[in-house]
Amino acid sequence: MFPTGLLDGSSELVPGSAAIAGPPRGSAELALERDRLVEAARGYAEASLADATRRAYRSDLEDFSLWCHQRQVASLPAAPETVCLYLTDLAQRGRAVSTLGRRLAALKLAHRTGGHEPSPTEDVAVRQVMRGIRRTVGVAPRRQAAPLVIQQLRVLLAANPDESVQDLQDYALLLLGFAFAGRASDLVSLDVSDLEFTDRGLLVHLRGSKTDQEKAGEVIAVPTGQHQETDPILAVRRWLSLSALTAGPVWRGVNRWGNLSSERLSTRGVTRAIRRAVARTKMDPEHLSSHSLRAGFATSAAAAGASERSIAAQTRHRSMATLRRYIRLATAFDENAVSKVGL
Repeated sequence: MFPTGLLDGSSELVPGSAAIAGPPRGSAELALERDRLVEAARGYAEASLADATRRAYRSDLEDFSLWCHQRQVASLPAAPETVCLYLTDLAQRGRAVSTLGRRLAALKLAHRTGGHEPSPTEDVAVRQVMRGIRRTVGVAPRRQAAPLVIQQLRVLLAANPDESVQDLQDYALLLLGFAFAGRASDLVSLDVSDLEFTDRGLLVHLRGSKTDQEKAGEVIAVPTGQHQETDPILAVRRWLSLSALTAGPVWRGVNRWGNLSSERLSTRGVTRAIRRAVARTKMDPEHLSSHSLRAGFATSAAAAGASERSIAAQTRHRSMATLRRYIRLATAFDENAVSKVGL
């Protein structure tokens, strides 16, 4: 997997380089250095994938391996016929086309990493089966997270008892999550040092995200709110002040005794915060998740007349088609042709 010959003396890139670099090193020292570099290279290779992607691929490969074991067929390398039958089985069990696509990506990576080329995922038969599944099952997404729009957010905030550490964090989390309009993974990744308060609001320094895997970084502006009870800047300032957090994760777990832990909140923690808030109201919690805040912002902004460009600038959607689904939902009855015919 890693190049050999560069450290064992069989290859010399620069003639006379020993005179420049110093006296030759012993074989033991070279072996230690090679082991260190190999370990570092493995670390960089693992870092080529986001943590969530790596976990998903691992789960996908475990599922495929178990499927093959139960049927007494080889999983690595796998035969194209095996992959075809696996995909067919998944499709008939109701798995989404997007799930099948990810399983193929995981299998392709596993075969290439293991030196099994060409990958069975590139076989013509596998491609034909996958194309047929797409045409038969369809690629339309399953029911997505329901958007939590601004009117609903106000109801949730008004019902917050504002008594415990959990209440205070939930209040600020929901407000910034809505206005920040990022993925839940981005929201929970924030550290106190990523927040820059200005006289116009808050600048959130995002160190990396799903669409910024190489961590070039970006800055997201969150303006000061127009109403005190829904001002995300005021809520976050209050949270940081009362929690006395000066470094580390902004959002953290709360233990059974109501004490703030040092561990970073998970994306599931965001969903639980929404569910706790909904439980105090008469709202239906079905289909609400951590993604509901982002979807709710996009829907609310579109309904308020914000342009597609300005909404995309805040949500940082990589797919405009995904964003437009929320916009169409918010504006479905605006200038609808049916209303013009006099029914």
